[in-house]
Amino acid sequence: MNIFIRKNDNELLKYLDNDEFAKVNEIKEKVIIQSGKYVIQEKDRNRDIFVIQKGRASVCYLDNKGNEKVITELYEGEAIGEINFIIPIGRTAYIKAVEKAQSNFAIHIKI
Repeated sequence: MNIFIRKNDNELLKYLDNDEFAKVNEIKEKVIIQSGKYVIQEKDRNRDIFVIQKGRASVCYLDNKGNEKVITELYEGEAIGEINFIIPIGRTAYIKAVEKAQSNFAIHIKI
């Protein structure tokens, strides 16, 4: 399944016009994140955006004792990292691949 074909199902992509959508589709890069690995780490300042093509990920934080606490899970078609792309602040949570996640890396801006 190519998640970029289903743009109307994705909140991040559905408001793009055809030219904007074509540009995003041109620059995307496929990455595979192994289960148990972090896609995004809290306080990181990168501005990467991911769209999960296959697999799932958990949004989590570390408590005062360093134990990982899961907030929610993300599934195929969901975007990760879009808030930090728009508002350049440190990441607010960890995103961890729960099962091998095959992602379309949509946009990458280094600051």
